[in-house]
Amino acid sequence: TSADFTTVYWSSSTPLASATTNFTENTYFWRARGEDRAGNYSAYSATRSFVVDLTSPSAPASLTSPADDTRTSVQSQTFVWAGVSDLGPSGLSNYELQLSTDINFGIVNYSSAPTVPQSLNLLISQSLYYWRVRSKDFAGNYSGYTSTWTIVIDTTLPSAIMNQAGDTNWRSSSGTVYDVDFKDDPSAGGSGLDYGQYIVYPGTTTTGQSSGAALTPWRTIFDYTLANSLTYFADNWSLTSSDFSSLKQGYNFVFARAFDLAGVSTQPANYLFYILKDTAAPSFINNEPAVPDWENYSRAHNFDFSDSGSGVKIASYTAWT
Repeated sequence: TSADFTTVYWSSSTPLASATTNFTENTYFWRARGEDRAGNYSAYSATRSFVVDLTSPSAPASLTSPADDTRTSVQSQTFVWAGVSDLGPSGLSNYELQLSTDINFGIVNYSSAPTVPQSLNLLISQSLYYWRVRSKDFAGNYSGYTSTWTIVIDTTLPSAIMNQAGDTNWRSSSGTVYDVDFKDDPSAGGSGLDYGQYIVYPGTTTTGQSSGAALTPWRTIFDYTLANSLTYFADNWSLTSSDFSSLKQGYNFVFARAFDLAGVSTQPANYLFYILKDTAAPSFINNEPAVPDWENYSRAHNFDFSDSGSGVKIASYTAWT
């Protein structure tokens, strides 16, 4: 076990060109020489060494980055974990990183064997992945695996699902609910919805895109956290009363967008539906003489009624003495 052979662990004399024995964990130096029948010895061979290492290295104490349950659209990822030292004499050889779409790692989708505690710029496709790391020494001993973390790669845009056409009823106040749903894709293994918003414009182009200055800011319809995120949002929703007050008389065009927890957003180029607003009273014009004549017969009277929004529904008169 010493390079100068001051400490001899084991020796043997054999007519064969090999010898076998059992060794304990240590670093060993060995050499050989020949002996003839007259007792003459040759010089020793060159000294060689070998290591017996029966001890597994330590597992990395923790995973570092990306954080557990990361949701992102960035496909090039660098995985980082805590470094370790080998407890046995052979020394640390490398780490083994595994990524799998199976929580039990029945299939390994990606793996690498870096010598430093990180794997740079691993390009992975869209899915939900489980990842873990273990270490390996030069004797081929493996540590146990770290705890398992997850990462979601989501590059697909969420969508707004239009379940109605324009609101063809004229409205004089807020409170009407609208049936527009939001969905995150992919529905399995996606990052989940983050939030959805609407905005209203006074007009559109001939192709349905927004025109004019926005009548409302982007207004949040729902806002999820990672803990309560969902793939679908199917609740009907309405404009706030303040936003309804900001609408102009007549047609108002509603656009919507959705964000998922991977930071991917979609915004339909065309409006989803329109709202017809009419809060102005109808008007009339009295075309009768300012000073009426005395009359002793029935005749038609000249009054004009008009409404610039929803139109005149009923016109009535009252006469009294």
